[in-house]
Amino acid sequence: MKNSKILFSLILILSLIFLTTGSILACQMKVERKSPADSTPVSGSDDVITVTYTQTHRNCTLPLKQTEFKAEGMKIVGATPWKEKKRGTFVRKFQVKYLQPGEATFNVIRNCSRGGADETLLVQVI
Repeated sequence: MKNSKILFSLILILSLIFLTTGSILACQMKVERKSPADSTPVSGSDDVITVTYTQTHRNCTLPLKQTEFKAEGMKIVGATPWKEKKRGTFVRKFQVKYLQPGEATFNVIRNCSRGGADETLLVQVI
């Protein structure tokens, strides 16, 4: 009887830890350049930035269209709509133009009650 109470308590604690971790890690965002990561873009050149969003829970309360994108040192020239690549994984591509030498950043923000996401791509431009 005592062992079953200990086992029940352990299962309950592990379940709570799992549920809490799931809500903290609400979604994953990946931001990357199409160009090789070790290449350095030149001011005035174009590039493609790919944003991959993966839901780690099933019922996200924040629609994809409410994802925010901020660019500094680069201009967003165009973008594709979100495309679902597989269940729960969405991709959107951005055509950008680098404006001047120095640091350029592309920031993706999702503000939601389950942790959201805030990812920044930093690019050195010559």
